[in-house]
Amino acid sequence: PIGCGVNFHGVYDRERQEILAFADAHRGRNRIEGTRAPLSDTDTLDALIGEELKTEETAEWVTLLPKLYRPLYILTEFEGEIMNGGLSQFFANSSGALTPLVSDALLEVGAAQHHALFSGFLIENGVDVTAPEDFETDENENLLEAFDERYYALPPLEQTLAAYLRANVSEI
Repeated sequence: PIGCGVNFHGVYDRERQEILAFADAHRGRNRIEGTRAPLSDTDTLDALIGEELKTEETAEWVTLLPKLYRPLYILTEFEGEIMNGGLSQFFANSSGALTPLVSDALLEVGAAQHHALFSGFLIENGVDVTAPEDFETDENENLLEAFDERYYALPPLEQTLAAYLRANVSEI
């Protein structure tokens, strides 16, 4: 199940690798029609289920994706937030729930420089990956900005993601 009670949004179908989502208007009925979406279609899933997937359940949901897609989803969220507003934004927004998964995803796709920078930052600054939003404070603003400057100087992550896809095209 995705959520429960009044926050019930649908169910994961592990066999079909999709989500069956239910609209708010259907809640409380015995028989209803749902909307199916493959787990790989994150845009549709976000539209159907919304923020529910980007909270505490995000990490659990990501594990339902096929192995090839997991780092792509994690790192697309990570990169999007950083390029839009820096590491501070990633930590503060709901996508920060992915923080515990970022280091492994960076390694999986072969982004060694990004991994070294991110993992080093977490360790050096004692960031609690289960509550990264707590690190996003005025006292840490200079540390976060310094991370951003170093991150922006790295080769674009999208090049590494494209290489990862090319190397694994047979699994798509």
